[in-house]
Order: sequence, then C-alpha cells, then structure tokens
Amino acid sequence: MVFENGKAEGSFAQYMEHHLGPELGEITEFTFTNPTVNVRMVGHVALGHETYRYRIALKDGRVIERDGVATSVLTHGHSAWKIAQYHSSSRAPRPN
Repeated sequence: MVFENGKAEGSFAQYMEHHLGPELGEITEFTFTNPTVNVRMVGHVALGHETYRYRIALKDGRVIERDGVATSVLTHGHSAWKIAQYHSSSRAPRPN
C-alpha cells in the first residue's frame, strides 16, 4: 500500500498510473542535495534514517523546494535486502 498526504493511494501500480505517473510528466527537473544516511543493523534487519533536500521544477515555471526526512526498515532474506517499510515526509525549508 502507498499512503500520501493522509490518504491510501492503493498499490504501487495504482499509485503510478493514477497519481505519480501523471505528475512525473509535469516535472522538468528533480534534484536531491545534502543527503545524510544512518543505518543500524539488528540481526537480519536494517533500520535506516535519512535527511535530504530536494528541488522540483515544473513545466509551468513553479519551483518546489523541500527539506525531507525518511525512515526505512529492510529485511535480509535468502539472497537480498528488501524494503519492508518506508516512510518519508517533507516541509518547506526554514530560514537558518
């Protein structure tokens, strides 16, 4: 399930087709900067925390800049790491 802005968007395929896919067609630039990543291992589980800033430029000239944070839970199965849970959120940058 994909959740965004307090709403269940359905499966990833539904989210791509009805939400994210059309949005991607409006983006002319998408850049990430200032990433930090911290990972803590607990057996066959990895707990991740990251911060970043992103900038999105749209076809209509609008520019969106945000500071973001995310957490991840990954599990290691037979041969690879897989994301079990992921959450991210962002807000407009605040002046220093």
